Amino acid sequence: MKWSTLYGEWGKLLYAVANCDGSIRESEKDAFKQLIDNELADVQQRDEFGMPVPSYMYAAFDYLEAEIVDPSDALESFFLFIDRHQSSLTDEMIVKLIKSADHLSAAYRGINSSEHHLLQELRQKLTKFRQQHHLTKTTSS
Repeated sequence: MKWSTLYGEWGKLLYAVANCDGSIRESEKDAFKQLIDNELADVQQRDEFGMPVPSYMYAAFDYLEAEIVDPSDALESFFLFIDRHQSSLTDEMIVKLIKSADHLSAAYRGINSSEHHLLQELRQKLTKFRQQHHLTKTTSS
């Protein structure tokens, strides 16, 4: 699994969260940027061009917003990625994915019903994945 692809798909997940109610607010964009700057500042992976891989989250999010991609399509892409790369994901990464979606969904007036539904679906799929792969603690990739 390429780290740049993982972070690009993570950007798609967060785009789906931010846009699941049909619009992306400035507070959601700010929360997205803060998440990357604060929570992922220690990520050392870089792509073959020397770019930090969390920058792929920005690229995916910005592209999807500019192209007005349906949030359900972005979420489906994320879930397909998870299915294809099951052996590479750790419990720690799954926890980070869920926490980031929770954080972003609360950025604008708390969690609305669209976001609640999306978060439930995300938790169900990732919990099922964790159970299938017996992930109960952080594992090496």
